[in-house]
Amino acid sequence: MTQRATRSQFIEARDWLRRAAQLVENVVVCPGNHDIPMFRVWERIRKPFQLYQEYIHPDLDQVFYGTDVTIVALNSVRPWSRLVQGKLSHKQFEMTAEGFKKSDEEKLHVLVFHHPLITFQKQDHHPGLDVPWQKISGGERVDLVLTGHLHDSEVQLMHDEATGKPMLIISSGTSASKRGRGKDSGRNSFNLIEGSRGDLKVQTHYYDIKAKTFLVTDEARFDCARIRL
Repeated sequence: MTQRATRSQFIEARDWLRRAAQLVENVVVCPGNHDIPMFRVWERIRKPFQLYQEYIHPDLDQVFYGTDVTIVALNSVRPWSRLVQGKLSHKQFEMTAEGFKKSDEEKLHVLVFHHPLITFQKQDHHPGLDVPWQKISGGERVDLVLTGHLHDSEVQLMHDEATGKPMLIISSGTSASKRGRGKDSGRNSFNLIEGSRGDLKVQTHYYDIKAKTFLVTDEARFDCARIRL
């Protein structure tokens, strides 16, 4: 949500989310490592998420049950250790498994956290979560894992070795900063995901300077209930 977790930046982020909330039915968020103070050490030690919880959302972990989707959004930020790498706890694993277990079978299951899974990352200078995604979900079905942190957009199709079920790993680029890396260097982007388990469309939009708007650059369709389309 922010660059340096200042009050003024959180106010701007809150106002942006309020505008977004007028366009969509629901908004689900989770914090990133820039949403806690980096250099205000005493604040980071005592109340690292105070401003995030005041302006963005009071809950750092969320389970959202929508009409067609169940979303588990987790806080992978650890203010006092592994700030760059991120970490998840056993309590969060249990919350994830319970959340998907209670979900209707036909719903799309989406798991969200800021730091990437180390298995799928490409940049050694931004290490991620060293934990298998199957462990995070407790063996419950996951269709999509959405992450950020790398500032490099990517869509990867993986398969659960135990069940053979497909799962998409979708990494976001950067929508509003100049911190893009890899193929996203100097570019702003966002992902738009639409559809259902049986017919899912993933579009990556990049900002076009000449057109002065975001344009669809990449598009893929998936059948998360069976095999890739």
